[in-house]
Amino acid sequence: MKNTQKLKIATIISFLIIVFPGKISFLNFIYIIIGVLNYTMELFYADENYFEEVLSLLLSIFTSISIVLIFSKRLKLNIIGIIIQYIWLIYTFNIKYIKYWYYSLPTILYLILSLSLIYVLFYKKLLNNKN
Repeated sequence: MKNTQKLKIATIISFLIIVFPGKISFLNFIYIIIGVLNYTMELFYADENYFEEVLSLLLSIFTSISIVLIFSKRLKLNIIGIIIQYIWLIYTFNIKYIKYWYYSLPTILYLILSLSLIYVLFYKKLLNNKN
């Protein structure tokens, strides 16, 4: 397996193991699945504020798709996948989560791995353009 593929797998795993603290702590991949189901059901019961439910539902769906996009061969799709995941983290971020080490460490690990992946992909692209 190539080093780039290993880095992509490590990036995805680090994204999926981010824990969201609360009354019940969920790993990110469970949080995304529950989010899709929950926001879909809330669309049927919402009185007025459809925007929040629709935004959350679309973001959960796009985040699920972004996991597949990272394994694409195309650089643009890889970058779009990572950007969608960053948007998901920003959207779900809460400042009170910083005090929990089991949230902070996987998030920092993901940020380091995703930035490394972006660097490797652009570096590889530059090497291919020179040849």
